[in-house]
Amino acid sequence: MIITNKCCIILDHQTHRTVKSFTHIPPSVTTFDVNSKVADLPHTLELAPHARVMLIKNLDVNDGLVNGATGLLLDLIYNQNAKPPSLPKCVIVRFDDPSCGLLTQQASTISLNNYPQGTPIYPIEVQEHVGRSETSPQITRIQLPLVLCFACTIHKIQGATLKNVVMSCSNIRQPGMMLAVE
Repeated sequence: MIITNKCCIILDHQTHRTVKSFTHIPPSVTTFDVNSKVADLPHTLELAPHARVMLIKNLDVNDGLVNGATGLLLDLIYNQNAKPPSLPKCVIVRFDDPSCGLLTQQASTISLNNYPQGTPIYPIEVQEHVGRSETSPQITRIQLPLVLCFACTIHKIQGATLKNVVMSCSNIRQPGMMLAVE
C-alpha cells in the first residue's frame, strides 16, 4: 500500500496496477508522511532525455550497475497507453563506462537498436518500516533507482577515474584539502 497526503492507493504487487484508490483516507488506515526518502529513493524524480543521472542502488555488481555509476539518460519507455506522469516501464541510460550494463543489454527484452550502448534500468520496489520495530507497518515505494547528477560531492566521486574534471576550489581554507594527480 502506498499512502500519500491526499489519497490512498492499494497496489497489486505482481502487476503494479491500482487495485483500489480512495480520495479520502478511510478511518481504518493509519497514515504516514512519505514526502521524504524511503530507503534512499527520492519522493519525486524529474527526468528527461539527455539528463545526467546516477544509480543510487547496486542493481548488478557483476555487470557494473552499482551505486554511483553515472551516465546519460537516453529515453523513457512507457507501457502501452501509459504516459507521464506515470512511472515508466524503464529508462534507457548510456553509462560513462562502456562496460557497465553489457550483460543487462544482452538479456534485455526491449529493443535497444535505437540506443547504442543503452542499458535499460527498471523501477525497483523497496520496503521500509515506519517505526523502529520490525513489527511496525511498512511503506513500499516503487521508483527508479536514479538521481539527477550534473555534479558530485567529493565524497561520492572519491576513487573515481575521470577524463575531464571541473572543480570549485573557492572554499579551500587549509593546506592539503585539495590534491590533484595527473
